[in-house]
Amino acid sequence: METTMQEKMLRYIDTHEAELIELWKKIVLLESPSRYKAGVDAVGQVLADYCTEKLGYHIRYQQDEVYGNCLAACSVPFEEYTGGIILSAHMDTVHEVGSFEPVLSQDEEFLYGPGVGDCKAGIIMSLMVAGALKEIGYTKRPIKLIFAADEESGGPTGWTFYPNELAGSDYMFNAESGLRGKLVTGRKSSLIAVYDIQGQAAHIGYITGRPKSAIREAALKLLALEDASDYDMLTFCGGVINGGTVATSAPARCQLQVNVRIKDDSVIDKAIGLLNKVAQTTYVEGTSCTLEIRGNRVPMSERPANVWLCEQFSKASQSLGFGAYESTFVGGASDASYASGMGIPVVCASGPIVDFQHTKNERSVTASMAERAKVHVKTIVDLPDGPCPV
Repeated sequence: METTMQEKMLRYIDTHEAELIELWKKIVLLESPSRYKAGVDAVGQVLADYCTEKLGYHIRYQQDEVYGNCLAACSVPFEEYTGGIILSAHMDTVHEVGSFEPVLSQDEEFLYGPGVGDCKAGIIMSLMVAGALKEIGYTKRPIKLIFAADEESGGPTGWTFYPNELAGSDYMFNAESGLRGKLVTGRKSSLIAVYDIQGQAAHIGYITGRPKSAIREAALKLLALEDASDYDMLTFCGGVINGGTVATSAPARCQLQVNVRIKDDSVIDKAIGLLNKVAQTTYVEGTSCTLEIRGNRVPMSERPANVWLCEQFSKASQSLGFGAYESTFVGGASDASYASGMGIPVVCASGPIVDFQHTKNERSVTASMAERAKVHVKTIVDLPDGPCPV
């Protein structure tokens, strides 16, 4: 990056930091748990307005009747997008509306609130990066911002939204919750297997043989799956089991939700095969079962291109006087896996620094917003022409 261009970029971010922190607060106050479509869409409307009015970007939605509408914003007409760079974040959060009182608070170092860091900090940082690139006249590659609607719930919209919007991309920065001094270059995938089990209700006082218990069937299915875990490449863990009506009746229905973590592409088929085998196996005579698999089964494999992109980010950070970054692998899943599955170089957790996400103590380091934005801009500008060289 040329000196004058870098100075212009730094000045833009510094002079717009306060404005964008206010926008950050605004979207945190718009509570948006995954299954609250009105809240997610309200956040999306704020972002769409900013992208069109402030950035001059083209926008489009992926509509959904149940979940929020996913939003994409592009620096060029969508049909002209090729060789581009994606900045990604998600609009949905995990806590139900009203879980935080007050919704938003702050002190000298942190902002606090539902989704303040995961992932609304990453959303605002992406806008800051896009604005700075526009300010310095960057046109070497088109820039696309993509904001998902149901990342936290593993809902269905990402399965089509990400592949459609990632097409034509050379790189992706997933602005998930930032870590101190690290970028994520590999992640496990996360599936949620939902078993709906039907048994037969019966008054326990009149039972003369083993009841056709939906809860017992669920328990035996769970044990079969958890016993198949190696807790490295493949992990099955029951998260929710819900069934029955009263203590004196054998349960006619039970729902079991199992989280599946997959470390590497090589065990995807094994995981799906086990889920289906357990669904098709009857452990308690007289019961039946249906299976729904939610989420993205493809992990973010730790490819050499991801590590290379992390190294470019680290070089940019150090040249700006900030610290170095090292690559790391984590067990938590994210939408970065969609890029990995398409062979697109990607780093994750590039957003502002976040602590205690998914808890009521969630907080984000306010000053890290501008710092991370500056590093993103310099990394993008300094990337070599053409596709990733690794």
